[in-house]
Amino acid sequence: MYLNRLEVNFENKPCYDIVIYDDFSDLKNELSKFDIENRKICIVTDSNVAEIYLDKVKEELEGLKVFTHIFEAGEQNKHLETDSGIYDTLIFNKFDRKDILLALGGGVVGDICGFAAATYLRGIDFVQIPTTLVSQVDSSIGGKTGVDFKHFKNMVGAFYMPKLVYVNINTLNTLPEAEFSSGMGEVIKHGLIFDKDYYYGLFENHKKILSGDIKALADMVFTSQKIKKEVVENDPYEKGQRAILNFGHTLGHAIEKEKNFSLSHGVC
Repeated sequence: MYLNRLEVNFENKPCYDIVIYDDFSDLKNELSKFDIENRKICIVTDSNVAEIYLDKVKEELEGLKVFTHIFEAGEQNKHLETDSGIYDTLIFNKFDRKDILLALGGGVVGDICGFAAATYLRGIDFVQIPTTLVSQVDSSIGGKTGVDFKHFKNMVGAFYMPKLVYVNINTLNTLPEAEFSSGMGEVIKHGLIFDKDYYYGLFENHKKILSGDIKALADMVFTSQKIKKEVVENDPYEKGQRAILNFGHTLGHAIEKEKNFSLSHGVC
């Protein structure tokens, strides 16, 4: 069921939509705008997400030319060697510039897949299908892609915009409690830096949010997406206002590195 839509502009021009549904049943219809019947599709995901959602997404894309690339889950695998594996899959299956990647998973998947899309053949299209709270409200929006390098967080990357961000809000109800709590840190941050009414509203609605109420979750995600959208539209390359989104991130990245990425980004 369709729940909401946002149009994100880049350099004052319409660039991509963020859509929120309660399942994957409209994914093929949303992708049809990109002539996918005549393109190869590679779904890039990690080992955790693949177990839960890969078959469901492939089922929705039945009849299309779909390939998959699965890498081992975890921040420790967010490096150039993982992208090298994606390049191998694309080359072996003769992907060219007209073809498309789908990033199915959380922020690590989106960053890795987005960077592969930005660099393979100097750029091919990709779509974000974020399945975690952090990725739905933050990392899938704004075009930041990249990998870690020699224990330094996000040292190699590119600004590269997706063609679409497709959110299935129900994926939040399959997250481990710790992963959901990690994402709530990002949501609360949006309220702290941008909208005090939103911040206080999160506490007023916390029971519905924590119980997995679809409307409460969708409203929360949509509001955070609007905040992120407004900031990145005004400063797409992070030269000014967008730095406000790094509130808490800079110290968090240092803690992640010190702990050798054994703690999640949201926890840090």
